[in-house]
Amino acid sequence: MASQPEKWDYVSAGIPSALTEELEAAQLAKKADKNAKLKAKEQERKVSEEEKKKRAAEAAAAAQDMEIAQAAAEAAALSARSEQRQSSPASSLPFSSTCQIACFMTWLCT
Repeated sequence: MASQPEKWDYVSAGIPSALTEELEAAQLAKKADKNAKLKAKEQERKVSEEEKKKRAAEAAAAAQDMEIAQAAAEAAALSARSEQRQSSPASSLPFSSTCQIACFMTWLCT
């Protein structure tokens, strides 16, 4: 087609001009550029996903550390209360020890 352009009336037939080597090279360059952009965009998406997963893992680890710290604080508070109760004198009890023994004995005999 490009070798004999005067043989046919391409304009009236509505046929586009022949694909020359220059046009073909331009199309290939355009296609290569498009593919390169797509690859770059895909690579950027993968990096973004990896960063998102990394942030989620860090957040989960931080939440777990916070939960462990809260549990340790609660355990320390319970331990302190338990030690305080064990070290408190018998006079701080609402009933004397004799009264408690008497009540227990009455309960056993009933």
